[in-house]
Amino acid sequence: MQFLKYYRQKYGFKLKGFAILEDHFHVLIVPTGEYDISWIMKSLKIAVSKKVKTKDKINGPIWQHRFYDHVVRNEQDFREILDYIHNNPAKHNLCESPGEYKYSSFGNYYLNDHSLIEVDMD
Repeated sequence: MQFLKYYRQKYGFKLKGFAILEDHFHVLIVPTGEYDISWIMKSLKIAVSKKVKTKDKINGPIWQHRFYDHVVRNEQDFREILDYIHNNPAKHNLCESPGEYKYSSFGNYYLNDHSLIEVDMD
C-alpha cells in the first residue's frame, strides 16, 4: 500500500478505488496534475515490480506490457467500475465477499474503514 501512498503524493492523482491482488492490481484514479494516466501507471508498475522481484527473487517481467484504461463517463459508469474492482478478489477466490478482503477500497466505501489508505470519495 505504501507504493500507492507514495506515488499518489508524487504524481498528484486522486485515488477513487483499488484492489491489490496477488498477481495484479486495479486502481481507479483521476490524474490532476501534469502527469497523465500512462505515466502514472508505468511508474506504479515499475515500483511494484521492483519490490516483488527483490522480495520473491523473480527474473523477467511480472506484468503484461499494457494496462487497460477506461474513461469514466458518468456516475453509473463509475459505480460499475468500482463494483468490478471490489468484486475482483472474490472472483479470484481470495474471499467469499468483497467486505472480507482487506486490500481494497470496499472498506472505505461501505465499512467507513480508512485505516489502510485514504480514498478520495469526493
